[in-house]
Amino acid sequence: MASRRTVVLALAALVIFAMGLASSVAAQDSKEAWKESGMELKVYDIKAFLERTPIYNFARVPGTDQQAMSPKFNLSGTLGTTGAGMFDVADADPDYLQESRARQRELSDLIQQLVSPKEPWDVHGGRGSIVFLSSRGQMFVKTTPDGHQQIVEILKHVLPGSKSSVVVDIKVVELEGEGLGDGPAAGFVARTDAERAALNNAIRKVHQHVVLTGTDGQVLSNERGLTHSYVSQLEPVISDLAAGLNATVDVLTDGLAVEVQPTMSTDGKTATLDFRLIMSRTVALREGVNGVTTVLQKQEAAFDLPTIASDAQAGTINLPIDSPMIIAGGTVPAKLVDKNAADDAADISVFYVATVRVIKAAAEKE
Repeated sequence: MASRRTVVLALAALVIFAMGLASSVAAQDSKEAWKESGMELKVYDIKAFLERTPIYNFARVPGTDQQAMSPKFNLSGTLGTTGAGMFDVADADPDYLQESRARQRELSDLIQQLVSPKEPWDVHGGRGSIVFLSSRGQMFVKTTPDGHQQIVEILKHVLPGSKSSVVVDIKVVELEGEGLGDGPAAGFVARTDAERAALNNAIRKVHQHVVLTGTDGQVLSNERGLTHSYVSQLEPVISDLAAGLNATVDVLTDGLAVEVQPTMSTDGKTATLDFRLIMSRTVALREGVNGVTTVLQKQEAAFDLPTIASDAQAGTINLPIDSPMIIAGGTVPAKLVDKNAADDAADISVFYVATVRVIKAAAEKE
């Protein structure tokens, strides 16, 4: 019995070996046939081209890029009945699949327009073709050897290199104003150790400090502060013989909301920083009253109308890496930075200091 089982296993192994050998021979024949026809099939790894820079980091609230920094309060300080915090919350995400397909078409058009192999592309009546496998980030190209050489040259300029990891540091400060030069404080860049020391000495108080970590080109956001809920509206609910009030509960955030997008220059010495900054504080909650009356009863209840002090800054600026820069500033209500300030207290000047740093790998540090 044992010998029969041994013979069966041996025959099975022989069959598998023969199938593998036949497959290898067929593949070799196919490869030779490609060469004889003057065409070659090559697979290109284009994942880096199809993948987009991530938009959301772990600190980000749900929302689309366009809506994420839309404040629901106006700068005069009174919040309406729409409620919510500093970010507009929505559940819509970009259509990444559609964008990937658009990039495939863009790359295919680029190759077919710029690469001129000896055998024309199929769009021009030839045998050359381009097919994408999106799930694996691969591009299959059938063309002549000279065509592949041209494609390699194009991809050197199309495929992005490895993206740097960056840290964006944002501070909201009060300044003494001395030692920063004769010009306005906004725009001051601390490139040298002496200038960094001067800026540190000029900072009288830090009101907010946010540090975000991400990738070169990534949109980073954070909402830092204290949150509290409140009744923002009461809606009457009326039946034939009875009435009631349905409460809407919203949330306010006191603190600093930041959305930034750092984009490194090709030489790695500077960064373009797109920024939106919103600092807010709830100054007071005023009482509002709503009610409903039927032939049988009357009901009234109070809800809150918040008053908010706020400051919003936005812009695009170029700044050197590792060099703190005052990117914005202005006067804000005293209540915004000091909840105990008197109602008639004078406005306070605050400035926003940004620093972009690059996180280097261990091998680079050595």
